[in-house]
Amino acid sequence: ALCSLTVTAATPSRKAFLACPDHSPAAGRSLTPARGAPASSPALISAVQDLYEFICSGPLVERIGYTRERIAESIDRWLWCGSQVSRLFRIDELRLTDAEKSRIYHFYIPVFLWCEDQVADHRSKYNDGDEIPPLVIGVSAPQGSGKTTLVFALDYLFRVSGR
Repeated sequence: ALCSLTVTAATPSRKAFLACPDHSPAAGRSLTPARGAPASSPALISAVQDLYEFICSGPLVERIGYTRERIAESIDRWLWCGSQVSRLFRIDELRLTDAEKSRIYHFYIPVFLWCEDQVADHRSKYNDGDEIPPLVIGVSAPQGSGKTTLVFALDYLFRVSGR
C-alpha cells in the first residue's frame, strides 16, 4: 500500500497534505482504535532492535524523510511516543497485536513526527516576536480509514509533548 506525501506552499499560509491508502473495513484493513487484544495472539516486542527493524520497514518512513540513521538517532522518541499512544488507547505496549503495532509504529508515530518537523520548519521561517501564521496540515484518506482516530492520537501526542 502506497502513501503519498505532498507539501505545498500557499501565501500567506503553508499547507501540507498526507494521503494514505484505503484502510477502510471494506478494503479488508482498518486503522480504527485498538481494542483490548486477546492474550493468545500478542506480537511481543522483545527488543528495541526488533522494534527498530519493524519501524524501518514502515511504508511512510521514506515518505516522511526519515532514514535508518535518523530513526536510530530518535529511537527514544519513537519509544516514548509508542508508550504514550498505547496508554491513550489503553493497550499493553509490550504485548501489541500485529495490527496495533502497525497502527502505532507505521502510522500514528510517523505522521506525528512528520507533523512535528513541519511545525518546526514553519516556525523557523520567522523571527522571535513575529506573528506566525497558522500551519494547516490536511490528511486525505477514504471514509472509515481512521482519520478521526489519527487526529485524536496526534492531538494527544502534541499535548503530552508540551506543544
